[in-house]
Amino acid sequence: MYHTDSHIAPYRPAVRLRHWACCLLAVGLSFALTACGQGQLSEQDRKILSQLRHNGVAFDDKAAKREHDALVIDQVTITGSDGSAVHARRMLIRQYDTAHPNPYFADATMEGIVVPLLDVPVPGVNAQQSPETVKSQKGLPAAFLATSPAFADVLGKGSLPLDATLRYRYDEKSRRFLLDDFSLHSAKLFGVQLQIAMSDLDPVFFQQNKNIGLLKPTTLLSQAAANSRLDSASLTYTDHSLVDRVLRLLGEQQHTTPQVIRDSFKGALGLAMMSNQSQGGAFMGNALMAISSFLEHPGTLRLAAHPSEPVRMGALQAQGEQWKDDPAALMQALGVTLEALPPPSS
Repeated sequence: MYHTDSHIAPYRPAVRLRHWACCLLAVGLSFALTACGQGQLSEQDRKILSQLRHNGVAFDDKAAKREHDALVIDQVTITGSDGSAVHARRMLIRQYDTAHPNPYFADATMEGIVVPLLDVPVPGVNAQQSPETVKSQKGLPAAFLATSPAFADVLGKGSLPLDATLRYRYDEKSRRFLLDDFSLHSAKLFGVQLQIAMSDLDPVFFQQNKNIGLLKPTTLLSQAAANSRLDSASLTYTDHSLVDRVLRLLGEQQHTTPQVIRDSFKGALGLAMMSNQSQGGAFMGNALMAISSFLEHPGTLRLAAHPSEPVRMGALQAQGEQWKDDPAALMQALGVTLEALPPPSS
């Protein structure tokens, strides 16, 4: 016993020294990792912040920080040209062009967007109702949606929670614009993604229009120069639970089961397929089949346009009335398809 104690005592200071060395090393690594992940704002970061303010984004300077590969800003408000405001818990900016007043490229995400609920107009289910009666119906009040058992867990606070991502790029030399990702995502309800490729887009458009890009990408597309061309486009909807919730809600309203509501929708689609196929050609028949399949097994619906050669935007706009009379020709000219993809297997 004595022999063992006499050998342990001399090593106690060394044990303590190793202990403190490990603690200091851990603290040093922690500071190093923090410095790498949340460093001081760079000059480029400050340029981005300045340009964001110029484009209608409001925030507190103290709320901006660098986290790893993104400039992060907490509690932001974006005001559009129409005066409407969008609030978000935070914005993450991975890339942003500061060389042009309206950025030629951006890669950003807004998390925790709060969209107030609005009343939802719902026409009557009785086909014998007059148009005046249908118009007079108020539909579903926002307060009802927030308290409905089908939606209370996600809309109970009177708002729709969303995340939004925007990633686009414009090459002035090739005059090509790519909207790689414009998406809205509600984790418990749905996801929507828009992708577009355009060519012959005049850079003058970027130089003469204000508050485009990060704010309202759809503004850029709707006001695109007549000489630009549509190369391809796709709109993808992914269902997380919205379809089943809506069917459940309608079932509660009509005192029946969600499956009965589902079958009634599918039956209506079948009738439409038989009576209206001539108006849309093969596309209409395939589209109705895709929607029917989607209703039975909600997963993903993808509407895509892949014309055999780029289509002039101006030509599409000029023939607007003609497309109303012959939608099949428009579907064919744009190479439009609608497909339903089943939900991923669990």
